[in-house]
Amino acid sequence: VPAVRVVLCDAQPYDRGYVQPTELRGTYPVTGRGGTVLQPALNFLLGRSDFPASAPIMIITDGFCEEEILCPREHCFLLPRKNPEQDKWRSLRTSAPIFRVLKEDFSP
Repeated sequence: VPAVRVVLCDAQPYDRGYVQPTELRGTYPVTGRGGTVLQPALNFLLGRSDFPASAPIMIITDGFCEEEILCPREHCFLLPRKNPEQDKWRSLRTSAPIFRVLKEDFSP
């Protein structure tokens, strides 16, 4: 993959443009922090003429977002490892694949 389009989600989308995948290793600076709403960011990305129509989408989230997210193309979710105490708050309804990361803490 030569480049990844990064759109951060908060109450509004923050477009970081295209970055090389190696720039996403380790800690990546995030704008916002709180009030995550994913659908406006997806709508923004899907409406961009410079985003390839065949490109899949990976949605990286802690799971504390709206219950249903509509994405008409191939996509998946990347969530923190399951935590029985917190999973009751993660009621994301999707038929898309969900991948879990091993590290629960996203803070630097």
